[in-house]
Amino acid sequence: MFYDKKRNTAIKNERLINGLYKIGYKGKMTAHGFRALASTILNEEGFNPDVIEKQLAHIDSNSVRRAYNRAEYIEDRNKMMQWWSDFIVEQCPTFIETKQATLNL
Repeated sequence: MFYDKKRNTAIKNERLINGLYKIGYKGKMTAHGFRALASTILNEEGFNPDVIEKQLAHIDSNSVRRAYNRAEYIEDRNKMMQWWSDFIVEQCPTFIETKQATLNL
């Protein structure tokens, strides 16, 4: 979900949970909780489930489909994530303005 340029890999879950604790979510939410929330909202908004699952880095449980479908859905993922970003900002602009500089993952 988040990329660590120094290690050339995804940020580990511990860093995400520590970031959530730092902004006041200890005992209230987990990184996977946010992933579930995003999946639910994006599905409710009518985004293509294949695009959502690819963005969440989920592997297709259908082995035949997994073997043949190599689509990355880059353009659709970009549009979806821009919508998600706009949605988050719309939902909590004051919180984002006051906390954006303090969260250092």
